[in-house]
Amino acid sequence: MRNRLNIDIGRSVSELEEVAKSIIMRNKIYKILFSGKGPIFEGFRDYSKCDDASDIDWKASVRSNKFLVRQYKEEREIRFVFVIDVSDNMIFGSSNKLKCEYAAEVVAAIANLILKVGDKAGILLYSEKVKLFVPPSSQRGQFGYIADAISNPNNYGGRPHLLSVLNFIVDNLENNVDSIIFVSDFTKISKEEASLLNIISGTYETMAFIIKDKLDKTLPDINHEVVIEDPLTSRQMTINPGIARKKYEKYAAEQERFVKSIFIRAHADSLVLNTHEPFVYSLMQFFKERSKLGGFL
Repeated sequence: MRNRLNIDIGRSVSELEEVAKSIIMRNKIYKILFSGKGPIFEGFRDYSKCDDASDIDWKASVRSNKFLVRQYKEEREIRFVFVIDVSDNMIFGSSNKLKCEYAAEVVAAIANLILKVGDKAGILLYSEKVKLFVPPSSQRGQFGYIADAISNPNNYGGRPHLLSVLNFIVDNLENNVDSIIFVSDFTKISKEEASLLNIISGTYETMAFIIKDKLDKTLPDINHEVVIEDPLTSRQMTINPGIARKKYEKYAAEQERFVKSIFIRAHADSLVLNTHEPFVYSLMQFFKERSKLGGFL
C-alpha cells in the first residue's frame, strides 16, 4: 500500500458539483436525484418565504385558513451511508488511479452534494470486517471527517468479506438510515450475500457503484509468458496474455453481468465505473435515469 493515496478530493467535488448545477437548478431537485422510488407524502406544513408559491396546496390552505404546502420525505433530511470496500482487492490499479483512490473520489463528490443540500452522509469501511463506521450526520465538519477517513492509507487492506458487512447492516442499522450506497469492485457475490442484499434493498433505498480497472476486464496485449500472483492467496501462475486474453475477457464479462443481475433482482440500481474514465458525467446520467423512473424529469 502506498504511504500516501493519490486522491484529489477538491477536484472531484468541484467537477461533480459544477455539472450538477448546470443540470439541476432548484435545490429540492437534488434530493429527487437520489430517490428513484418517488416522493412519499407525509403531511402539510406552513408555507415559508423559501417555498415556491406554486407549491401551495390551496384546498388545504382554505380549510386551515393559512397557507400550507405539502411535505414529502425528500424535504426532510435523508440519511445516506456509503458502504465502501477497502480490502486488498481495491488496492490495485493499472492506470494512474488505484480502484480505492478512484472510489474515494466518487464517494467524496457525492457526499459533498448530499451535505450541501442539508441531508446526512456517513461511511462504513470494510474488508474482512467492519473497520470504521461513521453514522450519517449533517453537522459541520462531517465532510472533513469523511474525507480524512477515505484518504487515510491506514484504513485500507485485508481480505474482502462482503458477508460480514451485510450482516452488520442487517443487525445494526435498522431505522437509522434511509439509503445505502455500496462501493466495491464486486469480484464475486455468493448466494448468501445475494439473499442479504435482497433484504437490505427491501429495507433501504439501495445503490451500488461497481469500480473496475482495465485489467479486471482484459489482459495486456503481450505475446509472451508472464507470472501473475493472486494478492489474497499469493498463489502464482504462468500465463501468456495473448493466448488467454479472449477467455479472460469472456469470463470477466460474464461475471460483470452476473453481479449486475443480482442487483437487478434485488431491485437496486447499479453503475459500473471504470478507473481510466472520468466519472462525473456517468454519475449524472445515472441519477437522471433514476429521476425519470420516479417520474420527475
